[in-house]
Amino acid sequence: MSEVKRVTDPTQGPPDGVEADVQCVVTVFDRTREKGKNKIKMSIKSLAVSPCHVTCAYSNGVIGFSLRDCDMMFSVRIDELYGILREAAEAARELN
Repeated sequence: MSEVKRVTDPTQGPPDGVEADVQCVVTVFDRTREKGKNKIKMSIKSLAVSPCHVTCAYSNGVIGFSLRDCDMMFSVRIDELYGILREAAEAARELN
């Protein structure tokens, strides 16, 4: 597991912010329109491991993922991510 650090520079995040440098998998999709239909079919075009910077703070309620190789960031609300993780854990427990 990567080292999680507290953000100490107020210009880099809120006082309760934490951050970590991790590896993530970047998935690129290929979109094709189905013939005669108004549907888009998505298939995986490529997968690659990429360095990622993760930040989180309860005060702003989000966790952010910055992809360093492609200058991209996305954020997810902490409560929504928690709900997804909780349900995945429950599904895993039911399998055992």
